[in-house]
Amino acid sequence: MSLVKNVRLVRIADCARMIRTVGHRSTIIVRGEPGIGKSAILRAIAVMNGDKWRKPGDYFPDDKYCYVYLDCADMQYGDIKAVIPVHETQSLHEYVNDILCMKDPRPKVIMFDEVLKLPKALKPIVTRTMRERTAGNKPITPGSLIFGTSNNAEDNVGDSTQAHEGSRVSFVYMAKPGVGEWIPWAVENGIDPTLIAWARIESSIFDSYMTLSRKALDANAYIYNPWKPQVTFVTLRTLEIANDFVANEKTLGRDVALAGVAGCLGEPAAASLETFMDMNKDIVEFDTIKRDPKGAPIPGNDIVALLTLLRTVRHIKTQEDLAAVVEYMQRYKSVELQSCFCATVLKDPQTDRMASRNEYLKQWRVSNIEYMI
Repeated sequence: MSLVKNVRLVRIADCARMIRTVGHRSTIIVRGEPGIGKSAILRAIAVMNGDKWRKPGDYFPDDKYCYVYLDCADMQYGDIKAVIPVHETQSLHEYVNDILCMKDPRPKVIMFDEVLKLPKALKPIVTRTMRERTAGNKPITPGSLIFGTSNNAEDNVGDSTQAHEGSRVSFVYMAKPGVGEWIPWAVENGIDPTLIAWARIESSIFDSYMTLSRKALDANAYIYNPWKPQVTFVTLRTLEIANDFVANEKTLGRDVALAGVAGCLGEPAAASLETFMDMNKDIVEFDTIKRDPKGAPIPGNDIVALLTLLRTVRHIKTQEDLAAVVEYMQRYKSVELQSCFCATVLKDPQTDRMASRNEYLKQWRVSNIEYMI
């Protein structure tokens, strides 16, 4: 039995779809364990809307929506509105902070991140904005989507709400993304092939305390466990941090790079990842594959084989390069390894256009859709 009972878990894409569908009227607060990508929901909504916005600080006047990210953990009084005395009329006047882009006539997509960590004095202001679609007394553009994110109560990181607040929103619990959701994102965002291969093989790093039994959770040394004192563990967020150390191993040196990895993923993960780093020396080089795709050696170890395929992607510059690697890849007996390569070249910004025109890859994707990550 899982430790968190009677909770329906929703995938990140479905959280975004739900907010996009009902968020103009109803406020959804997405809850989930630390570091699983809740903040990425705003980006996912922008992608669904066909807009170019991707991160805080972006501004594209031709986007259909104006995107607003607010970090509630750092919010102060006056960030949304302030009451200013007007001496001439001996009255108080309400001013709205430009942080909500109220002068922009487009509908907004407003995300209150870590909303349940708000200081008590600020909760009425933010709660009113989420409930009434206003900034103070000023209405927000009709059609705007407003939602919040926060941690689970079980995480013990300061999230709290009261009954009268909870009755005005819908709490939706987000599922931790799995390896099949993470790898395409990792490829698209330039995560080092060694880290991708490790995550593909050590798929238990994507397990969640919300679905595991207590016994299974205690046996998993990698992931967040709210019943143990932890400051380092594997999440989607810490994997992205660890990538800086893995990708710069040659510059930093093995010991220093692994110290950085242990500092964000934890020592058990660093020890496991070191094994994968050691295997990099056994990969088949791209030049060998391109020169003789029919005769280049096939690694006998699945990890080395996966590392070989993932590292070839960084070297593919032309259709001739891609054709050679595809011919080599067809000699692999493991359909799962083939699927990982296909998903990689079809997602990597450097190779996606070439891959979409490669006849073998097009046919392989259709014929092996059940194996696609």
